[in-house]
Amino acid sequence: MKHFSKLETDPVELLTDKRGKVRDSLRLENNTTAVRLPDGVAVQLHETDVVTFRDDGTVVLNSGGWDTKTTRDRLHRYAPGASVGRRDGVTWVTTNAGQFPLVDGFEYRPKTGEVLTDPAQLASVITQDDRRKEARRVARRFLHSMTPEEARDLGRRLEVSDFAGDCFLCRRTTDGDVLGEAVGSPHVSFHVAERYYVPLLFVNALRDKYGDRAGTMALGWVRDLREGIPGPGDLTRVFLDYLTPRMLAEGWPVVDV
Repeated sequence: MKHFSKLETDPVELLTDKRGKVRDSLRLENNTTAVRLPDGVAVQLHETDVVTFRDDGTVVLNSGGWDTKTTRDRLHRYAPGASVGRRDGVTWVTTNAGQFPLVDGFEYRPKTGEVLTDPAQLASVITQDDRRKEARRVARRFLHSMTPEEARDLGRRLEVSDFAGDCFLCRRTTDGDVLGEAVGSPHVSFHVAERYYVPLLFVNALRDKYGDRAGTMALGWVRDLREGIPGPGDLTRVFLDYLTPRMLAEGWPVVDV
Protein backbone atom coordinates (compact mmCIF):
# COMPACT_ATOMS: atom_id res chain seq x y z
CA MET A 1 0.00 0.00 0.00
CA LYS A 2 1.54 3.26 -1.14
CA HIS A 3 0.61 6.42 0.76
CA PHE A 4 1.28 9.99 -0.25
CA SER A 5 3.27 11.88 2.36
CA LYS A 6 1.63 14.85 4.05
CA LEU A 7 4.92 16.65 3.49
CA GLU A 8 5.80 18.26 0.19
CA THR A 9 6.29 15.46 -2.31
CA ASP A 10 6.09 15.25 -6.08
CA PRO A 11 2.68 13.63 -6.80
CA VAL A 12 4.31 11.75 -9.68
CA GLU A 13 5.65 9.47 -6.93
CA LEU A 14 2.13 8.09 -6.69
CA LEU A 15 2.53 6.79 -10.25
CA THR A 16 5.97 5.30 -9.64
CA ASP A 17 6.02 1.54 -9.19
CA LYS A 18 8.44 -0.50 -7.08
CA ARG A 19 10.91 -0.69 -9.95
CA GLY A 20 10.97 3.08 -10.34
CA LYS A 21 8.94 3.14 -13.54
CA VAL A 22 6.42 5.97 -13.88
CA ARG A 23 3.07 4.66 -15.12
CA ASP A 24 -0.12 6.29 -16.36
CA SER A 25 -2.07 4.58 -13.59
CA LEU A 26 -1.11 2.61 -10.50
CA ARG A 27 -3.26 0.83 -7.92
CA LEU A 28 -2.72 2.25 -4.42
CA GLU A 29 -5.17 0.22 -2.31
CA ASN A 30 -8.73 -1.16 -2.42
CA ASN A 31 -10.71 0.64 -5.13
CA THR A 32 -8.08 3.40 -5.10
CA THR A 33 -5.86 4.26 -8.06
CA ALA A 34 -3.45 7.03 -8.99
CA VAL A 35 -4.00 8.23 -12.57
CA ARG A 36 -2.24 10.71 -14.80
CA LEU A 37 -4.35 13.64 -16.01
CA PRO A 38 -3.62 16.18 -18.77
CA ASP A 39 -2.95 18.81 -16.09
CA GLY A 40 -1.76 16.76 -13.13
CA VAL A 41 -2.30 13.58 -11.12
CA ALA A 42 -5.43 12.30 -9.37
CA VAL A 43 -6.19 9.78 -6.67
CA GLN A 44 -9.37 8.01 -7.73
CA LEU A 45 -11.74 6.17 -5.39
CA HIS A 46 -13.91 4.02 -7.64
CA GLU A 47 -14.50 6.54 -10.47
CA THR A 48 -14.23 9.76 -8.45
CA ASP A 49 -11.09 11.93 -8.44
CA VAL A 50 -11.10 12.48 -4.68
CA VAL A 51 -7.72 14.26 -4.60
CA THR A 52 -6.37 16.05 -7.68
CA PHE A 53 -2.83 17.44 -7.77
CA ARG A 54 -2.72 20.13 -10.44
CA ASP A 55 0.44 21.13 -12.22
CA ASP A 56 0.04 24.70 -10.93
CA GLY A 57 0.55 23.45 -7.36
CA THR A 58 -3.08 23.61 -6.21
CA VAL A 59 -5.01 20.61 -4.90
CA VAL A 60 -8.71 19.88 -5.42
CA LEU A 61 -10.80 17.64 -3.12
CA ASN A 62 -14.04 15.87 -4.06
CA SER A 63 -16.34 13.40 -2.34
CA GLY A 64 -18.30 12.73 -5.51
CA GLY A 65 -21.46 13.15 -3.45
CA TRP A 66 -20.59 10.14 -1.27
CA ASP A 67 -19.33 11.49 2.04
CA THR A 68 -18.56 8.07 3.52
CA LYS A 69 -15.97 6.77 5.94
CA THR A 70 -13.89 5.36 3.07
CA THR A 71 -14.05 8.62 1.12
CA ARG A 72 -12.95 10.63 4.15
CA ASP A 73 -10.14 8.16 4.79
CA ARG A 74 -8.77 8.61 1.26
CA LEU A 75 -9.11 12.39 1.44
CA HIS A 76 -7.32 12.54 4.77
CA ARG A 77 -4.65 10.12 3.67
CA TYR A 78 -3.71 11.68 0.34
CA ALA A 79 -4.50 15.40 0.69
CA PRO A 80 -1.16 17.15 1.33
CA GLY A 81 -1.02 19.95 3.87
CA ALA A 82 -4.55 19.18 5.09
CA SER A 83 -6.49 16.90 7.40
CA VAL A 84 -10.06 15.73 6.81
CA GLY A 85 -12.47 14.68 9.55
CA ARG A 86 -16.11 14.70 10.58
CA ARG A 87 -17.70 16.68 13.42
CA ASP A 88 -21.34 17.48 14.20
CA GLY A 89 -22.45 15.80 10.99
CA VAL A 90 -20.24 17.99 8.78
CA THR A 91 -16.97 16.97 7.10
CA TRP A 92 -14.23 19.54 7.66
CA VAL A 93 -10.95 20.25 5.91
CA THR A 94 -8.25 21.77 8.11
CA THR A 95 -5.33 23.62 6.51
CA ASN A 96 -2.81 26.15 7.81
CA ALA A 97 -5.40 28.83 7.05
CA GLY A 98 -8.12 27.35 9.28
CA GLN A 99 -11.00 24.89 9.21
CA PHE A 100 -13.48 24.79 6.32
CA PRO A 101 -16.48 22.60 5.42
CA LEU A 102 -15.80 20.17 2.59
CA VAL A 103 -17.55 20.90 -0.70
CA ASP A 104 -16.96 19.19 -4.01
CA GLY A 105 -14.31 21.15 -5.86
CA PHE A 106 -12.66 22.32 -2.63
CA GLU A 107 -9.44 23.94 -3.86
CA TYR A 108 -6.43 25.03 -1.80
CA ARG A 109 -2.68 25.60 -1.87
CA PRO A 110 -0.88 22.97 0.24
CA LYS A 111 2.14 25.17 0.96
CA THR A 112 0.19 28.01 2.55
CA GLY A 113 -3.17 26.40 3.29
CA GLU A 114 -4.90 29.20 1.35
CA VAL A 115 -8.38 28.12 0.25
CA LEU A 116 -9.43 29.22 -3.25
CA THR A 117 -13.03 27.99 -3.15
CA ASP A 118 -15.78 30.62 -3.24
CA PRO A 119 -16.57 31.57 0.40
CA ALA A 120 -20.28 31.69 -0.45
CA GLN A 121 -20.14 28.05 -1.50
CA LEU A 122 -18.50 27.12 1.79
CA ALA A 123 -21.07 29.11 3.77
CA SER A 124 -23.90 27.24 2.03
CA VAL A 125 -22.73 24.01 3.67
CA ILE A 126 -23.32 25.41 7.12
CA THR A 127 -26.83 26.48 6.15
CA GLN A 128 -27.49 22.82 5.31
CA ASP A 129 -27.20 22.00 8.99
CA ASP A 130 -30.96 22.27 9.49
CA ARG A 131 -31.48 19.82 6.63
CA ARG A 132 -29.02 17.42 8.24
CA LYS A 133 -30.78 17.69 11.60
CA GLU A 134 -34.13 16.99 9.96
CA ALA A 135 -32.72 13.96 8.14
CA ARG A 136 -31.34 12.67 11.42
CA ARG A 137 -34.69 13.22 13.11
CA VAL A 138 -36.42 11.23 10.35
CA ALA A 139 -33.82 8.45 10.67
CA ARG A 140 -34.41 8.33 14.43
CA ARG A 141 -38.16 8.13 13.87
CA PHE A 142 -37.58 5.29 11.39
CA LEU A 143 -35.70 3.35 14.06
CA HIS A 144 -38.05 3.98 16.97
CA SER A 145 -41.30 3.49 15.04
CA MET A 146 -40.48 -0.19 14.53
CA THR A 147 -43.38 -2.30 15.78
CA PRO A 148 -42.84 -5.42 17.95
CA GLU A 149 -43.89 -7.55 14.97
CA GLU A 150 -41.36 -5.86 12.71
CA ALA A 151 -38.66 -6.23 15.36
CA ARG A 152 -39.46 -9.95 15.74
CA ASP A 153 -39.21 -10.47 11.98
CA LEU A 154 -35.97 -8.49 11.79
CA GLY A 155 -34.52 -10.42 14.72
CA ARG A 156 -35.47 -13.76 13.16
CA ARG A 157 -33.74 -12.87 9.90
CA LEU A 158 -30.64 -11.64 11.72
CA GLU A 159 -30.59 -14.82 13.81
CA VAL A 160 -30.47 -17.12 10.79
CA SER A 161 -28.55 -14.65 8.60
CA ASP A 162 -31.35 -14.92 6.07
CA PHE A 163 -30.55 -11.99 3.81
CA ALA A 164 -31.80 -13.63 0.62
CA GLY A 165 -34.67 -11.19 0.26
CA ASP A 166 -32.62 -8.18 1.32
CA CYS A 167 -31.98 -5.11 -0.75
CA PHE A 168 -29.43 -6.10 -3.38
CA LEU A 169 -27.75 -2.69 -3.10
CA CYS A 170 -27.13 -3.19 0.64
CA ARG A 171 -24.90 -6.18 -0.02
CA ARG A 172 -21.15 -5.97 0.38
CA THR A 173 -18.90 -6.46 -2.62
CA THR A 174 -15.80 -8.64 -2.57
CA ASP A 175 -13.79 -5.54 -1.67
CA GLY A 176 -15.91 -4.92 1.42
CA ASP A 177 -17.83 -1.91 0.10
CA VAL A 178 -21.62 -1.62 0.00
CA LEU A 179 -22.75 -2.18 -3.59
CA GLY A 180 -25.18 0.75 -3.61
CA GLU A 181 -22.42 3.15 -2.60
CA ALA A 182 -19.93 1.61 -5.01
CA VAL A 183 -22.23 2.18 -8.00
CA GLY A 184 -23.77 5.40 -6.68
CA SER A 185 -27.33 4.07 -6.62
CA PRO A 186 -29.74 5.53 -4.01
CA HIS A 187 -31.57 3.08 -1.79
CA VAL A 188 -31.19 4.04 1.89
CA SER A 189 -33.67 6.94 1.64
CA PHE A 190 -36.25 4.60 0.12
CA HIS A 191 -35.82 2.10 2.96
CA VAL A 192 -36.50 4.89 5.45
CA ALA A 193 -39.47 6.22 3.47
CA GLU A 194 -41.00 2.77 3.07
CA ARG A 195 -40.18 1.69 6.65
CA TYR A 196 -38.35 -1.30 5.25
CA TYR A 197 -36.18 -2.71 8.03
CA VAL A 198 -33.44 -4.35 6.00
CA PRO A 199 -31.24 -6.64 8.16
CA LEU A 200 -28.14 -5.72 6.18
CA LEU A 201 -28.82 -2.03 6.81
CA PHE A 202 -28.34 -2.67 10.54
CA VAL A 203 -25.35 -4.96 10.03
CA ASN A 204 -23.64 -2.52 7.65
CA ALA A 205 -24.12 0.39 10.04
CA LEU A 206 -22.40 -1.53 12.84
CA ARG A 207 -19.83 -3.26 10.65
CA ASP A 208 -18.16 0.00 9.66
CA LYS A 209 -17.40 0.64 13.33
CA TYR A 210 -17.27 -2.77 14.98
CA GLY A 211 -16.12 -5.09 12.20
CA ASP A 212 -16.88 -8.81 12.50
CA ARG A 213 -18.87 -8.35 15.73
CA ALA A 214 -21.55 -6.42 13.85
CA GLY A 215 -23.94 -9.34 13.26
CA THR A 216 -24.00 -10.41 16.91
CA MET A 217 -24.34 -6.83 18.13
CA ALA A 218 -27.17 -6.11 15.69
CA LEU A 219 -29.05 -9.20 16.86
CA GLY A 220 -28.78 -8.21 20.53
CA TRP A 221 -29.82 -4.67 19.69
CA VAL A 222 -32.93 -5.82 17.81
CA ARG A 223 -33.86 -8.13 20.67
CA ASP A 224 -33.87 -5.05 22.93
CA LEU A 225 -36.02 -3.16 20.44
CA ARG A 226 -38.44 -6.11 20.36
CA GLU A 227 -38.85 -5.77 24.12
CA GLY A 228 -39.44 -2.05 23.81
CA ILE A 229 -35.94 -1.17 25.08
CA PRO A 230 -34.21 1.56 23.03
CA GLY A 231 -30.88 -0.24 23.30
CA PRO A 232 -27.44 1.23 23.98
CA GLY A 233 -27.19 4.87 23.01
CA ASP A 234 -23.89 4.33 21.23
CA LEU A 235 -25.48 1.82 18.85
CA THR A 236 -28.30 4.23 18.11
CA ARG A 237 -25.79 6.97 17.35
CA VAL A 238 -23.81 4.65 15.08
CA PHE A 239 -26.99 3.80 13.18
CA LEU A 240 -28.05 7.44 12.80
CA ASP A 241 -24.50 8.43 11.81
CA TYR A 242 -24.68 5.77 9.11
CA LEU A 243 -28.13 6.65 7.76
CA THR A 244 -28.04 10.46 7.84
CA PRO A 245 -25.14 11.23 5.45
CA ARG A 246 -26.35 8.57 3.02
CA MET A 247 -29.84 10.04 2.96
CA LEU A 248 -28.38 13.47 2.24
CA ALA A 249 -25.98 12.14 -0.41
CA GLU A 250 -28.93 10.52 -2.16
CA GLY A 251 -30.71 13.87 -2.39
CA TRP A 252 -33.11 13.23 0.47
CA PRO A 253 -35.99 13.70 0.61
CA VAL A 254 -36.38 11.85 -2.66
CA VAL A 255 -39.88 10.99 -1.48
CA ASP A 256 -42.03 12.28 1.36
CA VAL A 257 -40.85 10.47 4.47
